[in-house]
Amino acid sequence: MVADQAVLSSWRSVVGSLEDDARVSARLMGFVYLAQPQGLIGNTLLLAVPNETTRETLQGTQVADALTDAREANAAMPAYAVDLLAAAYGELADAATALDWLQANNPGASQTWVAGYQFGAYIGMQLLMRRPETDGFISVSPPSNMYDFSFLAPCPASGLFLHGTADTIVPPIEVERVVNKLRSQKGIVIDYELEEGASHFWQDHVPAVDRRVGAYLDKRLAEKPA
Repeated sequence: MVADQAVLSSWRSVVGSLEDDARVSARLMGFVYLAQPQGLIGNTLLLAVPNETTRETLQGTQVADALTDAREANAAMPAYAVDLLAAAYGELADAATALDWLQANNPGASQTWVAGYQFGAYIGMQLLMRRPETDGFISVSPPSNMYDFSFLAPCPASGLFLHGTADTIVPPIEVERVVNKLRSQKGIVIDYELEEGASHFWQDHVPAVDRRVGAYLDKRLAEKPA
């Protein structure tokens, strides 16, 4: 995917705004300069970055807040460019390509679902927002305290959040905040299940994932047979 001139021009304008922002030090700007706009998927601007450190720095509060302000001051930037930081490596583009392939090679499939674990759960939810034909989602141990899930407004499909009570990396309360916000939306049903004693990595609890996900899919498919 190659960014067109309009996207490049808009991004350069935002970078210029960041250079004038006192919150963004010269060191932080060095990481901003490493980011390169790749193009748009829906209303999300994708950035390519060379390493994890750059992505983590761009997601830091100082840069993220400054980017948000810069985009709001630049009407030419896409409204949902705020999602660009989480899509920095192109995982979302890869997931969209994989879904395209699956749909092309399974034309008789009556339903489309997305599912993911940890960061994959976040990417799955990003993909969900861009593919309105999706019938449901399964999100296992989503990193709600590491990434902004506010883009799920409105969430286009019902789904399941599955988490462990012993998760110390992403405490259940963080997932519950997302679940409660989604449950306030009309037209969808959000299931939230906790597995007692399961950690973020589900050691000794993998069978519970199979059991709970299988039961949820059986329930949903009974409601709307494939």
